[in-house]
Amino acid sequence: MDEQARNLNQALLAAMDAYPRRTCFQIKQGTHYRSTSYRRFQTLAFRLSDFFGRQGVSRVAIVADNCLEWMVAYVACLLSGGVVVPLRITLAPDTLRFILQDSGSDLVVLQDRDHLQAILDHMASDDGGRLPDLKTVLVVGDVLADEVESLPSVTPMNTVLADTASPTPEKQETIRSHAESMPPQALSSLNYVIRETGKPKGATFDHARNLAALRYVAEWLDLDEDDVAFTLGPWSEAPNLIASLHYFLSGIVNVVIGAGESAGESMQQTSPTLMLAPPHSFEHIYDEVLGKVAQMPESSQAVFRWALAKGKEYQAAGSTASPELRQTYTRADMTFFSQLRGQLGGRMHRLYSTGASLPQEVVEFFEAIGLPLLNVYSLTEAGGFPAVSRPEDLRPGSCGRVAPGFQVRIADEGDVLVRGETVMREYWSRPEETQQAIDADGWLNSGDVGYLGEGGYLYITGRKEHLMVLSTGHKIAPTGIEKTLTASRFIAQAAVFGEGRPYVSALVVPDLEALAAQFRDKAQEDTDDGSEAAITAASPHVKSFLDEVISAINSRLDRWEQIKEYRLLDQPLIEADGEPTSSLMDTRRQMIAERYAAHIESMYPTSTVVERTAITQVEIDPDRLRELLEKESILDAWMTDAGIEFLFELARDKQIDASSMVHICDAAATIAQMESEERPLSTALIVGDPVRIARVLPPSQIRLLRHDHIRRMRRILVTMSKIVDGLVLGYVVDKYGYVRGVHKLEVALGEPTHFLLGPQFRHHAAISRECDAVVFFVPSGGGQVRVFANGQLMGRYTDGDWAPESISRVHEFMARLAEHGKYDMALVQRVLHCAFQMSEENLGAIFLLGDANVIFERSDASEISAVAAFSNADMAQLSDRELINFAKQDGATVIDMHGRFRGCMVLLRPRASTEAQIGPGKGARHSSAAKMSAEAQCLAITVSQDGPVTVYDCGRRVLSL
Repeated sequence: MDEQARNLNQALLAAMDAYPRRTCFQIKQGTHYRSTSYRRFQTLAFRLSDFFGRQGVSRVAIVADNCLEWMVAYVACLLSGGVVVPLRITLAPDTLRFILQDSGSDLVVLQDRDHLQAILDHMASDDGGRLPDLKTVLVVGDVLADEVESLPSVTPMNTVLADTASPTPEKQETIRSHAESMPPQALSSLNYVIRETGKPKGATFDHARNLAALRYVAEWLDLDEDDVAFTLGPWSEAPNLIASLHYFLSGIVNVVIGAGESAGESMQQTSPTLMLAPPHSFEHIYDEVLGKVAQMPESSQAVFRWALAKGKEYQAAGSTASPELRQTYTRADMTFFSQLRGQLGGRMHRLYSTGASLPQEVVEFFEAIGLPLLNVYSLTEAGGFPAVSRPEDLRPGSCGRVAPGFQVRIADEGDVLVRGETVMREYWSRPEETQQAIDADGWLNSGDVGYLGEGGYLYITGRKEHLMVLSTGHKIAPTGIEKTLTASRFIAQAAVFGEGRPYVSALVVPDLEALAAQFRDKAQEDTDDGSEAAITAASPHVKSFLDEVISAINSRLDRWEQIKEYRLLDQPLIEADGEPTSSLMDTRRQMIAERYAAHIESMYPTSTVVERTAITQVEIDPDRLRELLEKESILDAWMTDAGIEFLFELARDKQIDASSMVHICDAAATIAQMESEERPLSTALIVGDPVRIARVLPPSQIRLLRHDHIRRMRRILVTMSKIVDGLVLGYVVDKYGYVRGVHKLEVALGEPTHFLLGPQFRHHAAISRECDAVVFFVPSGGGQVRVFANGQLMGRYTDGDWAPESISRVHEFMARLAEHGKYDMALVQRVLHCAFQMSEENLGAIFLLGDANVIFERSDASEISAVAAFSNADMAQLSDRELINFAKQDGATVIDMHGRFRGCMVLLRPRASTEAQIGPGKGARHSSAAKMSAEAQCLAITVSQDGPVTVYDCGRRVLSL
């Protein structure tokens, strides 16, 4: 963030100038996320700002779901010197009309069809419902855009943003100059909030307050360039907007999930690292996990409960955990928790909850799986987050300590008071209510009740205002909803509930006399029969009729205020003694909630709570035990099998889930082992941080339709390996084993210059270094896998075995040869280089360096000798490709001690009785090369078609790679 900025515009422009090529937003279009760069965003913002200027717009209301157009409209309005009015898309049409009128908005951005129709009706009316200030409507979304093309006052936003007549450079400079010159005290936004009256009122903020809020957030929400934020909550809510602006100014990617999209699927595609969301989002994840667990066999459920109990025990013990508990937690983490983290994208490490309290079982669950929830206290009128929890300093049940830029104190009656330079200026056009909210010393009454505990931790215990807070973070005025319900002549009494719940429910006492009269009149109209039938709250037609009544009432409420479930009661909720006040109704509502607790619980999904009983052992059958311990057994096999441990060490070094490394290796080996008629193109698996990899390797035009764990994606990868060339494209796998995407590999990198590595190996080694990843590369034709990490060749797979590679052994070998002085070291180095390049290409060969005459005496003539003869060409006259072309033919390639090429396709005929040190499992090529090396006292370099290179000196195996 630009520390020199004096207004919010200067900070926004500085970010767009500083990070032109970085991605600022990833927003889903169709089935995949599309990236928008800062440069592209700036172009769109300037176009819309120019449009606002030409329209004379000064106040813009945005009523839409999170989308690119939303944020473009927000920034463009600020750049043009206007005031933004962010509004929830869930508003009832009448409430929207009131806010537009109250705020004096002259342009509104709409996405909802009902909103559009209501606004157009009001704009066309001649009565008091008109909106005199509103001049222009911009619509978001292709469906609405197609419907409004002929309406003069309505313009599709995509038409404005796609305008080819973009502002000229001179006009852009004018926009920039005007934006940067805005005084810090210039009004920037009106954030409407709901209070106990149910009537919205606008909290006003200026550039100075917004800028201060972002500077203070940066002090506790620190970010680095590899972070990816995940935004679930609507930008119409102040906490979400402040957080997203902080991401924008910090130059990191912000993944924005739209309405109705799956959070889990989106996380799989984008691999975020942090998220700020209301409690309901975390409850949803918790319920989803437990729902899957409930479908497991009982024995597996018991093991999960055991793992969760050990996770809680381990987290509670902290640094005092015993070695035994640490080992137990490691097993639980390997069996369950690492996979749960993988399902959240594999990189998530900070989860912030704001807006309402969290159920304790949800808090304990996330802490146990290694993702502690960080509670933060947000307040729209405060302009930010007055108290925050930090990862290293958590206190159960608290909102954390007072955040930078704020002061918090507790009034005599327990009211939480907040003061700071980010606190709102006033409630728009409500001076009396402003004085009630902010005292003469600048202390804002939050409406919440709480206390400051030991160490300065803030605890919220209730609310002084008569509001309910849903688990979604939305504040609801229950008294207003109850009055709306009882305004119907068919409802005698009503009480609404929803504190800490995902939606509003109600207990309703119907007016049976009014209903009887209604049914009687209807019966007379239909049958001319005035007969009466006794009705009760349990009568089916009463419920059916009241469904219609409540549906009509819901149409006039904000969507979060709407009654989603209700129950009918025969008895009065309270004795009729006049209209109760809000405080009296709150007291009565609590009494009603206790009396009818079962009715209320029946209106909400059953919450799954993991039993808290201690689990020390679980009885399961042997087959199930073997299945559950599969991962640990595989790892044990790794550790006991000499030479394979390098994969485990790589996993540990790169923080890759060890059990997932097994599946990654298995997938690579499966591709390498395909039958000859299905020989794949080359294949590359790049295992590491998807975001770090994406900074180095551009995304491919090929996009996977699934993002799942590699053990479930193996068949897809095997199929793709027959189609997609691994020299061009690679599959990115995160550290938890989830396949995240396909990236292009043909990019210029500073490649290692080791003489042994050919171009393919050098490039994949460079990818491993630049991406800080482990690269599994199957060369074209299969048969082998090469493993690269830290820019080096680390190991290989061939003939069913994994084994480490060590390039340093080659240097040791070369040094020993140099001591003997027998061979030309430059010549040996060059031949080894060609041998390794042939290994990359799955080409077999035998090179012999020594006395050519002795070799020819013990060999059959070359097949080519009958029609052609080789001249004694100096090796310097042959290119590497020419030498490889000769050597790949059947037979041996002979080079004499003076560095002259003497022949190829030479059929070696050493004596069968000659003793030589041949490696285990080596075939005829190795046998003849090793024995000829012994008989001719020469150097033999063999290349197997599946990759390994072996060197024999005088019959002894001196190097095997």
